[in-house]
Amino acid sequence: MNNRIVVIAAIVLGLLAAVINWAYVSSVRGSGMTVLRVKEGKRIQAGQKVTGDFFEPVTLYGDVAQLRRLAVASSEIGGFKDNPVTSPLEPGDLLLLTSFQLRGDAGLRREIGQGERAITVAVVDESKAVGFFVRPGDVVDVWGVIAERSYLLKDHAKVAAVGDVYQLAGEGSSSDGQKKYRSVTLVVSAIDVEALVHNMAAAGNKVTLALIGESDAGAPAGPALEPVFAKPPPPATKPAAQPAPAVVKPVTPPAAVAPSPAAGGQ
Repeated sequence: MNNRIVVIAAIVLGLLAAVINWAYVSSVRGSGMTVLRVKEGKRIQAGQKVTGDFFEPVTLYGDVAQLRRLAVASSEIGGFKDNPVTSPLEPGDLLLLTSFQLRGDAGLRREIGQGERAITVAVVDESKAVGFFVRPGDVVDVWGVIAERSYLLKDHAKVAAVGDVYQLAGEGSSSDGQKKYRSVTLVVSAIDVEALVHNMAAAGNKVTLALIGESDAGAPAGPALEPVFAKPPPPATKPAAQPAPAVVKPVTPPAAVAPSPAAGGQ
């Protein structure tokens, strides 16, 4: 009798363990992430640009949040197309975010397209950045006050990053909206940088960002405002001495010849 109870108890515990194991495996498999692995026979050298032809998808299971911080998802390869890797990849290697990082966070570098540059605008207080609601991915107009007059320095500039973030005094850390920052990094055309830097320097701390709504964010950007205070002209150089023009003497007409008396008598 006791042996039968022991056997039944063992069977029940075994079934319970099998159910728990099945539930765990199902939950883990349900949180998988498909990443990219270098195909057999493919090798990528440092500095070589990547394309989807180098990789094959493979699904990994586990902590998806951690995987997203480490690996490039198969659906994201378009965002990394034609970007060079900074270290060689061998067959079977996973394509990681760190494959593209020269140093620090490469996120900002990916925001800078060909012919563009990143430039940072100082933020003095919340009124200059729409109450600190300006965030990466937004589009803004850059206004400046120069000689007590407002100027649109640059329209439709892309916000790539906000910097030097810290909590407001006395506020909890749970609300992302309760944060300050001292700078905003914008991505603009390379040809706009000189004029924009010139005018922002002339405006000093009187630079304000105007947030553009989604309905207008896709409009084409215009060129930056030409420098309000024109550059001083180069110092005048003393012209080289020119030779004195030649003096032309007037030509004296010949005196009139009186007719001969003899000639008049004929």
